[in-house]
Amino acid sequence: MSKLFSSHPSAYSSTLLLSVCVLAFFYTTKALVKLPPNETIPAVIVFGDSIVDTGNNNNLKTLIKCNFPPYGKDFQGGIPTGRFCNGKVPADLLAEELGIKELVPAYLDPTLSPGDLLTGVCFASGGSGYDPLTPKLVSVLSLSDQIKYFKEYISKLKMLVGEDTTNFILAKSLFLVVVGSDDIANTYYDLRVQKSHYDIPAYTDLMANSASDFLKELYGLGARRVAVFSAPPIGCVPSQRTLAGGIERECVDEYNQAAVLFNKKLSSRLDSLSSSLSNSKIIYIDVYNPLLDIIQNPQKYGFEVANKGCCGTGELEVAVLCNKLSSTTCSDDSSYIFWDSYHPTEKTYKALVYPLIPFTDLLVNAASNFLKVSKIKLLHRDWNVSGTSMIRIIYAIDFKTIFGHQIKKFSFILFLSIIWKELYGLGARKIAVFSAPPIGCVPSQRTLSGGIERECAEDYNQAAILFNKKLSSKLDSLSGSLSNSKIVYIDVYTPFLDLIQNPKKYVIMFGDSIVDTGNNNNLESPTKSNFPPYGRDFIGGVPTGRFSNGKVPSDFLVEELGIKELLPAYLDPNLKPEDLLTGVSFASGGCGYDPATAKLEVATPLFNQLQQFQEYKEKLKVIAGEEGTNTILSKSLFAVVASSNDIANTYFNFRIREFQFNLFTYTDLLVGSASTFLQQLYGLGARRIAVFSAPPLGCLPSTRTLAGGGSRKECVEIYNQAAQLFNSKLSAQIDSLNSNLPETELIYVDIYNPLLDLIQNFNNFGFEVVDKGCCGTGTIEASILCNQLSPHTCTNVSGYVFWDSFHPTEKTYKILVSNVIKKYSRFFS
Repeated sequence: MSKLFSSHPSAYSSTLLLSVCVLAFFYTTKALVKLPPNETIPAVIVFGDSIVDTGNNNNLKTLIKCNFPPYGKDFQGGIPTGRFCNGKVPADLLAEELGIKELVPAYLDPTLSPGDLLTGVCFASGGSGYDPLTPKLVSVLSLSDQIKYFKEYISKLKMLVGEDTTNFILAKSLFLVVVGSDDIANTYYDLRVQKSHYDIPAYTDLMANSASDFLKELYGLGARRVAVFSAPPIGCVPSQRTLAGGIERECVDEYNQAAVLFNKKLSSRLDSLSSSLSNSKIIYIDVYNPLLDIIQNPQKYGFEVANKGCCGTGELEVAVLCNKLSSTTCSDDSSYIFWDSYHPTEKTYKALVYPLIPFTDLLVNAASNFLKVSKIKLLHRDWNVSGTSMIRIIYAIDFKTIFGHQIKKFSFILFLSIIWKELYGLGARKIAVFSAPPIGCVPSQRTLSGGIERECAEDYNQAAILFNKKLSSKLDSLSGSLSNSKIVYIDVYTPFLDLIQNPKKYVIMFGDSIVDTGNNNNLESPTKSNFPPYGRDFIGGVPTGRFSNGKVPSDFLVEELGIKELLPAYLDPNLKPEDLLTGVSFASGGCGYDPATAKLEVATPLFNQLQQFQEYKEKLKVIAGEEGTNTILSKSLFAVVASSNDIANTYFNFRIREFQFNLFTYTDLLVGSASTFLQQLYGLGARRIAVFSAPPLGCLPSTRTLAGGGSRKECVEIYNQAAQLFNSKLSAQIDSLNSNLPETELIYVDIYNPLLDLIQNFNNFGFEVVDKGCCGTGTIEASILCNQLSPHTCTNVSGYVFWDSFHPTEKTYKILVSNVIKKYSRFFS
């Protein structure tokens, strides 16, 4: 599924733009900051974004990098280190001013030494933000990722110096948090990803809440002295002047007001945290006003240029756009406030000292007795039971013990009744209770009591049926007697028995928007379709998150196989227990075999879909037991539909991979990733897997628009050739896996030729329009661009091959799925 930012010329470039949180720290005198007697700051530990990133992004698969000239032009030896500046960044200046060390190394620096750990490191990642979506947009470390590395750092520190010394270092160290600008400038304004969900007051609330949660987590890990920097006057950064400042490139007042609003909320939260977290000193550092003063009065600080950066034209260049080919880069950066279009020069960082409070004294004076850091252990499980909670009680029962003897005298139901009443007394009102499964059909029971033929042990099943009958009756009675309660009986016996008797009636789907049945509804992603006119011809005309006017291949597959009418999304909050027994979809619109694809489109990567599948297996084990689950999975049908987004978007439209790979090597990468995924799926129990080919991507309406020339009549051959190259390699790899993975059946499902035939001979299939989608103009609309405001949406969708510019109509899908099931009848029967 296309992210569709390509419809806005400036949007792709904006993705590269790192927002700046401009700050600096100290007086530029030779003397170090004076600390109170007997006090010390052993280390500086840094979290945040590009203002304090000292090289962590060098080791990430992201475009947000600067480990190449002219970055580092004035650094030691003129070396580009991954610092977003011509020289040192604030993290370095602070450590130097405190007399700790001259430079703060990046934690992900492969040359990091054990000694560096003792005096502090930097976890910051250029492009990060308080909003979790911000780092996802540019594939960098989120604050959660930075916390994970910090925990790893603590473990390493304990190995070096022991737990007590580690606690001392953490309690006495200075923690810096510098983040927030990318959220406002990029995620909210430039890319507008969150603008449809929040107004500025609501979005700054989100940011402030996230900041508060992060600081609490940092405190829980031992931090006590924390300096948190405000957002800068982001509207005065050169790139924002260019993008939103009009012809005169003035400061963008709306952006600055957003920063002011966020800063006000941040300052208030920090005051509250500092009061509520014992032995802590968390202070707010205002960099907004000092930097604004420098920008408005550059001559006062020895600068000449305030509205442009030194690198290139200084109006838009940042990260990969600021490179050694930028011919107009200035020769004297000492007269510039900004180095590139987002980040200040080293001189600016130093000059920002004058309006700042000497915050190190404040932090140290508040930290007089941190030698002993408390250890917190969870001694109980916090079970939050509220009136609206759904408490699922699942009992693991030894049926041989319970039902094998004197079943009529057993009072287990009475025991359970007491538990349910106790839950009710604690506030629970909605309780779902699972039935016993057909335990006699579990492999171990077949072995122990099923005879030579290992049939289902009938007496075990009859015991379960008797228990279930009594259980259902008791639940009905309790639900009627306990006021305002809803206690429901969930029958898993019948669907599970049906599944055991018909093991192929079970479908699990992985992939992208072609088979996503609503998982993206629950992601913070622009790649969604849970709004009209999507779902126009679905049951009840409801938009469900399916990228079509109606059903998608996932649904038609389970319907054709006689399993059920629709395949639900695993992340659907209304998913029923019985749905687990007949299959779900883990697919996420925008996903691909290339990990960069899902990051680019903010989708759930295939690896994460596997993690969800593992979670799903655990739920299935509760119902079916481990042996039963393994048997079910080994005989169930798995389908994988991916690769379209990789080739069409990541490689061609967005050109993210074009610098690293040619088509031959990129398709190797995709097939290698597909092979790894399939082997991992096999390792989790899958044995029957259908892997769908790439379609003729050059014939998609969006591709015709973007690369098909003015007429749009012809398919774009290079896209189709790329798909064919990938398909030939994928088919060969599947043959290889079939030979090497025992007891497996993998098939390559050709969707390329059936869809190409339909496109080339559309009249034969009852279609009239093949080069445009039904939604809007049909040339570029998809996902958020295909909406209720889209003009010209067709009235007769049955005449169209495509619903939007990327996805086929329900009618097209139905034809293709029917074709597939007939062609590969042995596999699907």
